[in-house]
Amino acid sequence: ELTWVPIDDLQISASVGLQDAKYEDVSAGVQAQAEQCRAGVTAQCDLNFVDQRGNIATPVRAPDTTASLLASYGLMLGSVKVTPSVTVNYTSDYAIGTSGSPTSTRGQWTRSTTLFNAGVNVEPTTIPGLTFSVDCRNCSDKAYAVSYLPPFVYLDRPG
Repeated sequence: ELTWVPIDDLQISASVGLQDAKYEDVSAGVQAQAEQCRAGVTAQCDLNFVDQRGNIATPVRAPDTTASLLASYGLMLGSVKVTPSVTVNYTSDYAIGTSGSPTSTRGQWTRSTTLFNAGVNVEPTTIPGLTFSVDCRNCSDKAYAVSYLPPFVYLDRPG
């Protein structure tokens, strides 16, 4: 995480998250299920956390990369401080179902997403502690999957 304040009331922040999530100590039963799937027993595929090709799936909701960039600027308009802000959030592709992997074709993997958010805070300085806020989350109203419970793919709430 990094925050920079180049001038009074202008704040720029950035953050990056990196991970390489994997299941460890997979039980002998799940390993046997994966072997049966690879051997052609389709009833053992796409089940638990064995993907449709017999591989151990990627852990759910664990993107390899996330990043955010935020900018806000506070300005005084008479006795009111107005602070508009914009944010860009990026999330790499990731599993949304327990048997999801990058090769999934059954809705258990979601693509990478970039979302734009905006907001404005209004603080009347004559009333300490009072703030009015208006926010737009996912302002471009991008539809993207966040979870999978067969046969349904669940989308994030709209902007």
